[in-house]
Amino acid sequence: MKLPMLRIKNGDLYLTILMGIIIAFATLIPADKLPETLGTDKLHHLVAFSAFVLRVGLMRPNRGRVILLTALILGGAIELIQPYMNRSGEMADFWADAISAGLGILLGKRIAQMTKSSQRRKFANFDNAKFSRCSSFAIRCLCCTVAANNS
Repeated sequence: MKLPMLRIKNGDLYLTILMGIIIAFATLIPADKLPETLGTDKLHHLVAFSAFVLRVGLMRPNRGRVILLTALILGGAIELIQPYMNRSGEMADFWADAISAGLGILLGKRIAQMTKSSQRRKFANFDNAKFSRCSSFAIRCLCCTVAANNS
């Protein structure tokens, strides 16, 4: 049975929320269960928080302050909670989050200025199959992380 093609309005917001959940989960894993990764801690913060805000910065360039505030609250909350999760909360990580969120928003705004609104809408709107693949991939990543941490 073929599902009807549904357009998911505000797909940029849904993916940003999903990304925020993934970032929170990944940064609150206890230190003794962290997998070995390439790059430095600050590079991970740069990539994660830039990706977190980029899509909304691109699709809603006039909402940059709101998404920046959201990223700052998320980054601050993570750094406050980390000491209770056998991790170290560092002010430098918070600043890395803040700087990378600002860079992500600026990059999104710049790309928005360079592209037509129809191209941006095409980028933001998902049909149900694309959204399902994206969300199932994120859920599989979370499940694999949980399974690896429990073993």
